[in-house]
Amino acid sequence: MAKNGRPTKYSEELLEACEDYLENYEDAIPSHIGLFLHIKVGKSTAYEWADPKSDYYHEEFSEILERCMAMQHQVLINKGLDSTHNAAITALVLGKHGYHKKVDQDHTTGGEKISNNFVIQPVRGRDE
Repeated sequence: MAKNGRPTKYSEELLEACEDYLENYEDAIPSHIGLFLHIKVGKSTAYEWADPKSDYYHEEFSEILERCMAMQHQVLINKGLDSTHNAAITALVLGKHGYHKKVDQDHTTGGEKISNNFVIQPVRGRDE
């Protein structure tokens, strides 16, 4: 029961609708937001259901969200590699999965690596 007294939308039918989204999503990639729109549930409510610290936690729903993210990850990798999806958008969304663009910069001068050989020496006072 929700805090304001309204009955919860959480039900077996809702879980079936979640499965339907995961099996038949029509978005470019599966996403939490796409799922929430499909099941007609607000984002804050859905995340309450997935949060183990919440009074409204439902393990099955939390696992559905994890599967949704795993599917998103897989679709992004596959569609990014075959260039079906825009590379910049794919890279941006993959950031949510722990991927980050990294550019190694090799600073050289005249073909040789720049060497910084600093030596720290104590400063002696004028009186010494």
